[in-house]
Amino acid sequence: MRATTLVFLALAIQLVIFTRLGHLVPAQEHVPLHIASYGVLVIFLALNGRNLGLSIAATGLFTNLVVILANGGRMPVSARAWQESGRTLESIAGSGVYNNNTLAGGHPRLAWLGDVFPLPLGPIVGNVVSVGDLLIVFGLAIFVYRAGTKRVHAPVGNLFAPLRYGDFTRLLAGRSASRLGDWLTMTAVVTWIYSETHRASLVGFFLAARMLAVVLGGIAAAPLLDLLPRARILAAIEVVRGAVTVAMLPLALSHDFLPVALLACLSAFLGATTNPNTSSLVADLLPRNLLNAGNALNGFTRSAVLVAGALIGALVVNTAGIAGALLLDVSTFAAASFFYLNIVTGGDSRREERAKSERPSRLALVRIILADPVVLGLTASFTVVTAAMGLLNAALPIFLRNELGAPKAYGYALGAIGAGLMCGELMTGLVTRENVARRSVGLAFASMAGCLFIAAATRSPATAYLMLFLIGASDGTTETTYDTLFQRRLPGTVRGGVFALTASIQTAGMIVGLSLAPLLASSGAPALRLSALACMAGAIIAALCIGWRLRWRRPRPFVSSSPQSSAP
Repeated sequence: MRATTLVFLALAIQLVIFTRLGHLVPAQEHVPLHIASYGVLVIFLALNGRNLGLSIAATGLFTNLVVILANGGRMPVSARAWQESGRTLESIAGSGVYNNNTLAGGHPRLAWLGDVFPLPLGPIVGNVVSVGDLLIVFGLAIFVYRAGTKRVHAPVGNLFAPLRYGDFTRLLAGRSASRLGDWLTMTAVVTWIYSETHRASLVGFFLAARMLAVVLGGIAAAPLLDLLPRARILAAIEVVRGAVTVAMLPLALSHDFLPVALLACLSAFLGATTNPNTSSLVADLLPRNLLNAGNALNGFTRSAVLVAGALIGALVVNTAGIAGALLLDVSTFAAASFFYLNIVTGGDSRREERAKSERPSRLALVRIILADPVVLGLTASFTVVTAAMGLLNAALPIFLRNELGAPKAYGYALGAIGAGLMCGELMTGLVTRENVARRSVGLAFASMAGCLFIAAATRSPATAYLMLFLIGASDGTTETTYDTLFQRRLPGTVRGGVFALTASIQTAGMIVGLSLAPLLASSGAPALRLSALACMAGAIIAALCIGWRLRWRRPRPFVSSSPQSSAP
């Protein structure tokens, strides 16, 4: 790094003008010195612009500098945001300034780049931060990670390198089409039932029954998934699900709500095998050095299709009716089946091995989970945190209505979580060491707990959406790591079954979380605090079962340095 003394020079300037030493400098010189400190930092970052983390931090510093210059040399903050951070209005109202902040009145320039995110952490720690501050923290976190982690040199370390493998690309396309069908079905049926009956109880019954079907489907399929070629299983399931959707058409046109709901649950029962089968198949299609990147792409498309499926489903059912939505749904299952049938690498190569292996019982799969502390820790911690997310989803509409006065903002809240998921999943694809990935699980769950505590305490919509985004980003990092660690630790003969069984356990945790929401206070904030405590419990479990073992194990790379690295 070049010219590091400039950082300490900028710090010295701000310590003088923003502490009790400020009386040593004439008041009219404070603003020019404040801007000068930013100028010194700009020079430092310009000299070190090749560093990725510092480049991101420079972007944040530049946005802060722009809004400060546009508002007379200080960062604007509203009186409401100042009070919501836990500070008293009297501390800034008298002179209109407090350190580098100025009380925004009227129409401040570029207000959205100012301090708009109050963190309600009390009068001592509480603060209001800006978009630039967030970019600075994010950039410095990347800098510290890259500076403190030994690089793993690999011939293929690109996040998008798995797309060079045709079978993996076809798997990604097929799974995306299938997920789109899942969300189309759920959104269309929920919208149709409620618009026809105006009974929320029927919608709740359908969603609960569909989730229970997913649990039972995973448990039923767990012993069978590793006996046949995975791609052929996926293709056959999509064909059957398409036929089930076709059978729903005449019933929907005749307004038979219960049969339609039951057939949708049957489709969910069959679809419970696709997620674990896909996650298991990734390990058959990619070299070992690309597993984490492949899982990151798989997770990113999963989140993107979630948003797209919900939007398309609502649009189609409102314009073309339930019949149009179901016909589109059939086409997605047909497309998924087509892509799966064209996967050749991961199916036949292990047919003989699976045929010779004994069919594992559900009890045997449970023993495999209990025997491996990493697999057990992942299963237990994810189940607890999944229950927390179920509680959050159920309590979020109440919280938005009662605490933030935004009864119609649930879609925006889910959008913030979904955007965070996609960012977190993509970022995890850049992790190259297994010890970093293991530690990240507990840290991510702890981060989710902190964000939930702040969200429960805030009355600022901006801060609430920011916390929901960060919750999604933290959750996204764990999903990718979960898949990669399972693939690396489990043999191919039981991998699919363990994936299916643990997915059912976690879905059961989601049901528990959803069931707890009505029992809590109507404000929604207590539910968010309980979710935070559950996430912290998940963090402790992950740290003890996954991260703690690192002290006795030599760290292994997620990315192999050997060009001959092949699929496990």
